[in-house]
Order: sequence, then structure tokens, then C-alpha cells
Amino acid sequence: MSTYTIPVTEVKNKLTSLLKNIRDMWDRIIITRNGRNEAVILSYEEYESWIETLSLSEEEKEAILEGRKAIAKSDVLALSDLL
Repeated sequence: MSTYTIPVTEVKNKLTSLLKNIRDMWDRIIITRNGRNEAVILSYEEYESWIETLSLSEEEKEAILEGRKAIAKSDVLALSDLL
């Protein structure tokens, strides 16, 4: 997986090949206009994954945050300690 930054004019000229790379290699394309980032093209599967992540329930988000806090404080157990 790679991320490329390409001007919008180049995207217009190479859209078919860019879409193939996005689909086959999970590349991401950052589209620029006048040197500024404007948009990103990514595979539909990756998009769906982002949507699923963004739609986590509040309870799931809180559990993730609590887990991250525990990791930051080293308040965790090794898997080998549990087995």
C-alpha cells in the first residue's frame, strides 16, 4: 500500500490506471489543486472499513479509549500471564 500525491490534472488523464492501482494494491491517492490537498481516493473496501470504524457505538469507543489509557500507564497483563 502506498500513498501518492497527484495534481487533479494528472488524475483526469490517468484515472483508469489509478483506479486499478487503488483496487489491486490498496494505494491511496491524494489529489491536489493549486498545490493544496483537496481530496483522497481510496478503495471501496478501505472506505467501508473506515465507515465501520467511525460508526462504532459509544460503548465500543469508550472501551477502546480505556484500553489505550491502560496501555499508556502500562496497566496491562501479558497474554502469557493469562494462560
